Amino acid sequence: MQAKIKGLKSIEDVKQTYKFIVDNFKESLKEDYLEDFSLMSTYKKMMQLLEDKKGFQFKAEIYGVVVGAVVAYYDQFHNDSISIATIVVKKPFQKQGIARQLLKKLETQAKKKGYTRIKIKETERANGFFIRNGYIPYLYAFAKSEEDVETLKEHNIRNFKVLEQIPLEKEILLRMDVDEEIVYRDKKHFNKISKNISAEYIFEKKLNKI
Repeated sequence: MQAKIKGLKSIEDVKQTYKFIVDNFKESLKEDYLEDFSLMSTYKKMMQLLEDKKGFQFKAEIYGVVVGAVVAYYDQFHNDSISIATIVVKKPFQKQGIARQLLKKLETQAKKKGYTRIKIKETERANGFFIRNGYIPYLYAFAKSEEDVETLKEHNIRNFKVLEQIPLEKEILLRMDVDEEIVYRDKKHFNKISKNISAEYIFEKKLNKI
């Protein structure tokens, strides 16, 4: 089913789309979300994105009714990237290509603004969807100190390749290449190493330059 994908350009657009996200959350109890999304600060963040004009917010409409939405903003780790905060489609309209439409619109607009990568945090119900759309999982491991980094590397039993090591304000990030087929099982392994080490999977897609 083809929906009209529109950018959020006014306060009313944000209010309408925010209400859709909240209503969908209440209706589905998160079961149909493509990504968990904290509703506590959603409205404030969406309004800030509208004001700053730095983020990406789109809604999908059918006959003027909102049936889907995607919200994304600049990534905190890589200035060439944006991160998807949420992408959601109302249950009766799922599996009809609307999520793909929203994703393609987001990717196109991100490329136009010079971004070269889009990310989204892991979510078990939607991993297949993102993989089918060209997203690849990477392990993001966080360590509190250089000593913890060495401990992490010692316990890297599958020899995942460390692609980046980024010093942050209070911790150190290691971005690692992983085997797509063993996502989740190995994240649990890394999270058990130490209380000073945590890990999560981030799905990423490189965008071709226009």
